[in-house]
Amino acid sequence: MFALAIGYVVLLSRTQSWLGRALSGALGASFLRPIAQVSYTAYLIHPLCIVVVSERLGFDLGHAGTSYAQLLASALLATLVASAPVYLLVERPLMALRPGGFRA
Repeated sequence: MFALAIGYVVLLSRTQSWLGRALSGALGASFLRPIAQVSYTAYLIHPLCIVVVSERLGFDLGHAGTSYAQLLASALLATLVASAPVYLLVERPLMALRPGGFRA
């Protein structure tokens, strides 16, 4: 269902209706570009960040010490912060080695 919903949103953003144009403008916002650039790196390292953050916060589903929202927000922030240097120091130089180089 989630994949169908995402597919619908993508297709809707390509239409010329008022909702499609608004959605296209929101998804194409310039402040989302840095997040989009590090998204693959974030995808690769997010499991590690979740484990580290959950251990640091002492998160346990059996106890109510730390809320799930706290874990989610902290893991998201840790993932984005950890993704930036990995993107800049590893992914970007490797992309520059491709034929045609890196275009950002």
